[in-house]
Amino acid sequence: GGEMKMSEGGGKSDGGMDGMSMPEARADKIMEGHDDEEYANLPEYEVSNRDVMMGMLSKSSAKLIDVREDFELAETGVLEGATHIPLGEISMNAMESKGIAKDDEIVVYCKSGNRSRQAYELLKTLGYTNVKSMHGGIVHWMEDKLPVVPWDGKSTATADQKKNLKTSQV
Repeated sequence: GGEMKMSEGGGKSDGGMDGMSMPEARADKIMEGHDDEEYANLPEYEVSNRDVMMGMLSKSSAKLIDVREDFELAETGVLEGATHIPLGEISMNAMESKGIAKDDEIVVYCKSGNRSRQAYELLKTLGYTNVKSMHGGIVHWMEDKLPVVPWDGKSTATADQKKNLKTSQV
């Protein structure tokens, strides 16, 4: 089925709706991972999981933030080195308490890319200048056979621990 139209020559500029329209069209490809074509024309706010993986391998200074809920991290594991801040808890205080500065390079990810897009918008609003959302979330990450590590359960605070957050952070 060659019905995916590829615009020749960096079709980045023309209307950003292209990538958003038909997620169902890709459902048939899900079992075999995702191809370069899919990652070629990402919207400006997104980064591909390959680029994230390359950054991890090159020990880049990008800060990974997992914005999913605790139970999801426990189920799937996390990207190595990721900081856990659930979407509903993103704030200046939360970011500062995790040692993340406004000009740090930040990559947010979630399960499929929806919450990380919201996190991206929120962080931009809060004044974070260098934020990307990882395309396809951990679902694509795992379908592309990229590595996860078990979640240690320590990277977020429960409600009653939050009061002591300042003191318990090293």
